[in-house]
Amino acid sequence: SKSTELQGEFDVFISYASEDRPFVAELESALFARALRVWRDRGQLTLGDDLMAKVDEGLSKSRFAVVVVSPSFLAKGWPMAELSALFSMEMIERRKCLLPVLLDIDHESLVRKLPLLSRKLSVGANEGCNRVATEIHAAIDAARRES
Repeated sequence: SKSTELQGEFDVFISYASEDRPFVAELESALFARALRVWRDRGQLTLGDDLMAKVDEGLSKSRFAVVVVSPSFLAKGWPMAELSALFSMEMIERRKCLLPVLLDIDHESLVRKLPLLSRKLSVGANEGCNRVATEIHAAIDAARRES
């Protein structure tokens, strides 16, 4: 049922390139301040963990995935693999789960690099972490109201 889909262990999974860690840490704090449960590699992984298994677990236990798209994200294989998995999840589960945040990249560049993702409404990191966190919180609240 829809209500159980929204009862995941985490409200949001954050997918990002390691170069963007300073922004992501600030965003994570802003999300925690809004009482959202966040899965992020720094908080969930420990020495010796199987990275792929842990990320798969994080994705499966999270209702939404914030994807911080940046030039570094686009240049790396791992973040792009996460994005591919998230597109698959959306198609299979037929529900919105991808929440794009654009960091140091404009919409036109996104259209050229990731045309499927560019069709989704996104928020720019240049608006500040509080604004980004407010938009994420609003999307999660809307999904809760619909269930």
